[in-house]
Amino acid sequence: VIAFEDHKPKAKFHALIIPKRYIPTILDLDLSSIMMLSLLEEMESTAETILKERYPEEYNNKDYIVCFHIPPFTSVNHLHLHVLAPASQMMSFYRYGKYNCGS
Repeated sequence: VIAFEDHKPKAKFHALIIPKRYIPTILDLDLSSIMMLSLLEEMESTAETILKERYPEEYNNKDYIVCFHIPPFTSVNHLHLHVLAPASQMMSFYRYGKYNCGS
C-alpha cells in the first residue's frame, strides 16, 4: 500500500491509503479471498501506524476517523482508506456526514 496526505484536507491531518494494485471501489473486493482480507488488514494497520507516530494523543483518545467511501459517494475511482485526525476539530458536515463510518 501507499499512504500520502490528501491535497484537499478535511481535518488537520487527512491521509489516503491506497493499494498498489488497482481496485475500483470497496464493492469490488472479493471478501472471501484471503488476499483481499489481508489487504484490508494492511491498510488498517498502516492507518494505525501513521496515527500512532504522528498523532499519538488523538490515537490514544480515539479522536480520529478511518473510513472508506461507498459508491456512489466516491470521488476517486480507486479504492482508498481515509485517515483523519483530530476528528473533534472537523467541521460537522465532514465528521458526522461525509466521513461518518456509518453513512
